[in-house]
Amino acid sequence: MQRSPRFFTVILGVMLGSAVAAEEAARPSDDLRTDAAIRELVRRGAVVKRFTVLESETGGLLVRLKAEHLDREGKIDSDVVAALRSLRELSLELRSLPLSDDGLKSLLAKLSLVGLDVSGSEISDRGLQEFKAAKSRLRLLDVSFTRVGDEGLKSLASLLELRHLSLIGCQVTDSGTDSLTRLERLREIYLAKTQVSPQAAEKLRRRFPMCRVER
Repeated sequence: MQRSPRFFTVILGVMLGSAVAAEEAARPSDDLRTDAAIRELVRRGAVVKRFTVLESETGGLLVRLKAEHLDREGKIDSDVVAALRSLRELSLELRSLPLSDDGLKSLLAKLSLVGLDVSGSEISDRGLQEFKAAKSRLRLLDVSFTRVGDEGLKSLASLLELRHLSLIGCQVTDSGTDSLTRLERLREIYLAKTQVSPQAAEKLRRRFPMCRVER
């Protein structure tokens, strides 16, 4: 199986440092809440790192969750979500986890994300519908090897900040790529193992001359 590209590849360090009491007292309350949230996530087994993706001018915190953080319905545990809500410039990795459509919908309604990797999950077009109404700041999205198809791509039309999109192994055809023409900030699109033709891929390259289109 071809692996989807990892958008969160430039890792700068694990956020685990603890400060002395005097230093913490002098820090802004937002920073203290962030530190507390990171400690709680790490305590629960999540991986928390800083990341930077230069091509997309995106950076912040990357949180990688595990199967133990999801319930039987494919939703993220409410206590984990509560900790995540305290983090800014957040990218979330749920790669190969049994995240459901309802789980994704709930997640998008509660969190403001700059990056999201749900490749290999259980989501389909229905799960992406939340993007239609949300004023999302999402810049990086990986839905590779999911049941997402042409209808799901219509829901991405509102992601005007999107730079990186991976659709490897999705049920996407030429008609679905027409839904991407509004995303003028795209810099990378991955279309391997889809039904997108060479002609449609070339059309995307002409539409986005600054964008890398891989098929």
